[in-house]
Amino acid sequence: MALFMQHVADFGLSYGTVEEFNFRQALWGLVDEQISTVNAEQSDFTLGHNFLSTWTADEKKRLNGWKAPMVPSEEDDFADAPVSNGSVNWVTKGAVTPVKNQGSCGSCWSFSATGTIEGAHQIATGNLESYSEQLFVSCDSTNGGCNGGV
Repeated sequence: MALFMQHVADFGLSYGTVEEFNFRQALWGLVDEQISTVNAEQSDFTLGHNFLSTWTADEKKRLNGWKAPMVPSEEDDFADAPVSNGSVNWVTKGAVTPVKNQGSCGSCWSFSATGTIEGAHQIATGNLESYSEQLFVSCDSTNGGCNGGV
């Protein structure tokens, strides 16, 4: 319970009823078990809690702006793509900004774009800068950049 309470404090969460508190604590517990299992099974990366740790699958879906293509293309099959023998941890190399929150807009495409530019800039210059996703989102006059942009 102490770890869940720390999570509540860290993310400024509050619940209006005991039932809601218990429900969210149970969700957090399931995620905590999954995190512990994955972290115990491998050492290439470490999972941890974030603001989504108490959300249901349906609540998380609201953040997704991705829309499935109507007809899948042959290019979508990556099963035979070559696999690199080496790996680079760009986080430890300093080329990744902290996790950002897109909210409910569905502007994941702009976060992908800024993340790519931020990383490329850091690799080229040695300086990591955080760029504004909102600048990209604001350029989309069709749907405000939300729901996958246009």
